Amino acid sequence: MHKYLIGLAVLLVLLSAPVPAESISVTISQTSESSKPQRLASDYFKKLLEERSRNRMQVTLELAGSGASDGLLQSLAQHRSQLVLVDLAENTRWLPQLKVLQLPFLFRNRQHLYQVLDNEVGQQIFLADKPPEHIPLAVWDLGFRQLATSAPLLLPEQLLETNIATSQGNAGFSFKLANDAREQATRPDLQYTVAFGYDMLLAELTEKPPQQINHLTLSNHILSGRILVVSRSFWDSLPEDLKVIVKGAVKDATLYFRELAQQQERQSLRKLKNGFLKIHRLTPAQRRDWQTEMQSVYPQLMGNTDLQIVESILNLDSVK
Repeated sequence: MHKYLIGLAVLLVLLSAPVPAESISVTISQTSESSKPQRLASDYFKKLLEERSRNRMQVTLELAGSGASDGLLQSLAQHRSQLVLVDLAENTRWLPQLKVLQLPFLFRNRQHLYQVLDNEVGQQIFLADKPPEHIPLAVWDLGFRQLATSAPLLLPEQLLETNIATSQGNAGFSFKLANDAREQATRPDLQYTVAFGYDMLLAELTEKPPQQINHLTLSNHILSGRILVVSRSFWDSLPEDLKVIVKGAVKDATLYFRELAQQQERQSLRKLKNGFLKIHRLTPAQRRDWQTEMQSVYPQLMGNTDLQIVESILNLDSVK
């Protein structure tokens, strides 16, 4: 009888013990072209998710082929990945509200950008017209693209005689629109350009400096970066406590990424200052001239997206 009671007590203890929650597999996919800050921040994000969930989330980091943003989104739609890091410039077509982040000369600097992303304006950008299948969680910025040219390019009117090669669709489109409008209005007989250049990240410029480029204008004219996106079906399936953990991990990994990206940019700028380029900084007046010039093409770049968000960003001017 005594042994029976002991056995019953043990059975009751086992039955009353909490059942370990089933682990959730999470795949985070990104392209093999990812920068060093992105790779380090991704590792940190994985660590945070696993530690804070006490391994209820088992995270795998997956590298896709180069230039594979469409493939990443497809893997998200097909549930092969739960989160992806995709190029900002290539994916505004399926997240049209993010077009505002690609408007040239909209942000003064990184501080202005972070002020926008980290307050209610950023929430408006992320939540507006949210498609049913994807949810943007964060922007991991690689910095702003700068103007590397064969001749000084400090004023928007000089753009008329400068051919800018760019890999950024919106930047190139806006420059072309501004060029065409001014060309038709003021110099319809212009048949050639007298200077050429590129819009590049500072890290790109230090790694692969183009030939015959002698000048660098620190224009901060367009944002380059990645969007961290989660599958809506995966997000909706998460328990509330894990959603809180994911949000906190996203915030902390984003802050870590920002530190790394800014450090990389400072290192690149130091190298460039010791190199062959003459570096120019736009004065506040010159920057206003560029912004005024580019604002004329904002409606065309934004399409049907509400321009009120642009005004909100421009009015957020506590950081000069």
